[in-house]
Amino acid sequence: MVRGLVEHDLIDGYRLLLFPVTLGAGKRMFDDHGSFATFELSDSVVAPSGVVILTYSRHIPA
Repeated sequence: MVRGLVEHDLIDGYRLLLFPVTLGAGKRMFDDHGSFATFELSDSVVAPSGVVILTYSRHIPA
């Protein structure tokens, strides 16, 4: 579902939870075509559990 929204440029922001776990390979969330390049990190919080909460907002160039 998210990929369809990204393809139609309908995402205004992302809130990602980064868990401190080491795993092997997995599915890529973003492709290499720069779909994430229009976003900038607007906030980050480290929870007591070690989870990092990252908030990205759409960057509008001046």
